Amino acid sequence: MPASVLMLMYAHRLTMKRWPFLVLQATSIVALLGLLAMNDAWIVVWAGVIGFCNAFLLIITLALPPLLSKPDDVHRLSAAMIAIGYLIAFLMPIAGGAAWDATRQASLAYAPLLAYAAGALGLAWTLDFKRA
Repeated sequence: MPASVLMLMYAHRLTMKRWPFLVLQATSIVALLGLLAMNDAWIVVWAGVIGFCNAFLLIITLALPPLLSKPDDVHRLSAAMIAIGYLIAFLMPIAGGAAWDATRQASLAYAPLLAYAAGALGLAWTLDFKRA
């Protein structure tokens, strides 16, 4: 809910900009590393940070299709983005479970997620909304 409220209040400053994607993705990576490195109450704190960042990223991402495509193509771009998102959400737990099974180390179940997050951060650097 806090991410939704902030997005409503600052939508004009956050949409079609690269920096929110970079900041939120980098913060998610730091929080995931913090989640793995710490224990007790810190796990709850880092999980909350991850949830906030990912909710914010979801809202910003779902706002893109009507801003990036022609009105007749919004549904196609939205469908592609949602399909890719669900595919990744399906594959990440499988990859994490496979890493855990292969190594017998529970913390390595997060390795595919960290690799994906690092790749997403790298792709965020390439965003160029001025050409859209």
